[in-house]
Amino acid sequence: MNYRNHFVQIALILGCLVSSVGADDVELVLDEQRDEIVARYDYVLMLFHPDPCITEDCKNALHHASYIANSSYIPGLKIVRLANSALQSKLALGNKPRLIFFRKAVPILLDSSEIRLDDVVIWLEQNKEPVSRHLDTSNFEHLTQAATGATTGDWFVLFQNDQCDHLLPIWESVGSHLKHRINVAIVNTDASPELKRRFRITKCPTIIFFRLGRMYMYELSTKEPTSFLQFANRWYVNAPSFSVPSEPTPFDALTDNVVAWLKENFGGTGFMFLQLILVAALLFLLITCCRRFLVARKKPKLY
Repeated sequence: MNYRNHFVQIALILGCLVSSVGADDVELVLDEQRDEIVARYDYVLMLFHPDPCITEDCKNALHHASYIANSSYIPGLKIVRLANSALQSKLALGNKPRLIFFRKAVPILLDSSEIRLDDVVIWLEQNKEPVSRHLDTSNFEHLTQAATGATTGDWFVLFQNDQCDHLLPIWESVGSHLKHRINVAIVNTDASPELKRRFRITKCPTIIFFRLGRMYMYELSTKEPTSFLQFANRWYVNAPSFSVPSEPTPFDALTDNVVAWLKENFGGTGFMFLQLILVAALLFLLITCCRRFLVARKKPKLY
């Protein structure tokens, strides 16, 4: 008996008890309590459902959540439900009941339009730990080798910050599906502004697929796990692509910092005026050097 079948049979056998539990076994919480609960418990399973929960699939989802809440399947697992949550709207999950599993505050979405007990049991077991790698300025090129050989494989990277982190549950789901085949990672652009400049990130979130020295831009409006998986598996060849820019040298970093400082302190028209002064100074210096060179060439040589 393989690993998957073992858990499926356990779920089905114990699932016979589902009819003996009800929705009241799963605590109903408000959106305002969500962050506090996630911070308090290492493992939190949240069921998002419409209110009222009157459809058959919603009732079944509540029963399955109730069963898991009354079992000791994952020690310390906290299970709650949220009705008409703002997060469900933010993730564009529709009106169907959906499950999000938080592992030490890192969320993953159950990528299924139907919540079935055996699938949930296996999904929980296989996703106890986050799968997305966290990249920053110090380790990006070392781990990805995006511009220097790509010997570590392909990388699917989400560039985001704390103000646009709503894709995290979906991105973890993508990473779970691609595990052991494609590296899935996250970059916080606020913490790594150098990477933001290097890859010219102007939108948040931005998604880039790195393969063999090329970077393929995900520009589709659809932000669903299925679309991301299709893109990473082959569709990326149809997307706009560019050569991966080289890692900036210390001089490049210094130049970028100087420009950033000038923009911050002489923003708007002041910065443009300062640019004109610098260009004029460079032209003056160039003309002066050329004139001295020409004068030196015209001087007669003394033998």
